[in-house]
Amino acid sequence: MHLYADVFRKKYCEANLTMEEAKTYNGDVIMCFNGRPDLGGCPPREFKGKSFIHLMDHNFQTTKTLRALEECHDPYLMVYQGVKKYDPFFRHFFNKYHDRTIDVPFGYNNLRFKNTKPFNERKNKVVALGAVNPVSDPLCINDIRHFAEFFKDEEYTHKWRHVLRSATAELSEIMDSRLPTIPKTKDFDYDIVQEYNDYKMFTTCESIMRYPSVKTFEGMACGSVLVCSDHHCYKDLGLRHGVNCIMHKDLNINSFNYIVGEWLSRPRDLEKIAEKGRLFAYGYYTPSAVADNLYGDIFEIKSVDKCCNLC
Repeated sequence: MHLYADVFRKKYCEANLTMEEAKTYNGDVIMCFNGRPDLGGCPPREFKGKSFIHLMDHNFQTTKTLRALEECHDPYLMVYQGVKKYDPFFRHFFNKYHDRTIDVPFGYNNLRFKNTKPFNERKNKVVALGAVNPVSDPLCINDIRHFAEFFKDEEYTHKWRHVLRSATAELSEIMDSRLPTIPKTKDFDYDIVQEYNDYKMFTTCESIMRYPSVKTFEGMACGSVLVCSDHHCYKDLGLRHGVNCIMHKDLNINSFNYIVGEWLSRPRDLEKIAEKGRLFAYGYYTPSAVADNLYGDIFEIKSVDKCCNLC
């Protein structure tokens, strides 16, 4: 369960229900935060209020997920912010739920991701980190067959990270890479909080599904400057180039190289952006902030008197 979901459950839900209890629950809303409807746990059809179901991995077991949603009475979906608007896979397979979908951004762990190092003591570089998963990931191909077929013309889910990984030598003066080396898809052999605090800037990747990952907020919270593409999924969050982040042209390595180099030569301006980014993340994307915004979104759909969480 995401941290924001735990906050929401404790702050806004009067109880945790079993499946049997949910059948006779007379409240307004049941929340389902388990993230995988295909694995069971969706609110039962007998419940006639509003059901809000989190699709954590909406590209997993697509057919089973859609079947599970059909079994619910009038379900609403919660997806990562940007998915509803920009992810072609979601828009194709879950189009019937478009008007019943709420954007919920990742909330970062504000107890773990903190600014611990003065900006002028950090390495004057950008650090690239995160997973580089292939579209046809052999570790979960049985779960993502629809996804792999839909994106059959793409090699990597994390396309931009693969571009950066391929250009590591070319970018060595401005970038250090913690990206996994082929054939690895992930690398956990470093302390990610320390990495964010060691560098003045960090990269992120919205993947081919086009939504901001949790690293977007984690790095900013640690006082490092976010370097992201100029895709609208970031602008929709409230991110602005030269204000609280640095943006380069989408999937353009030359633009990335130029923009990063330019801003690394302006440490005082960069430090101001780092601080604004840190305050931005802390103000809007802690678990508490995300939970409160989610409750507000739900209240706009359904005036809530009683709300429960489905175990």
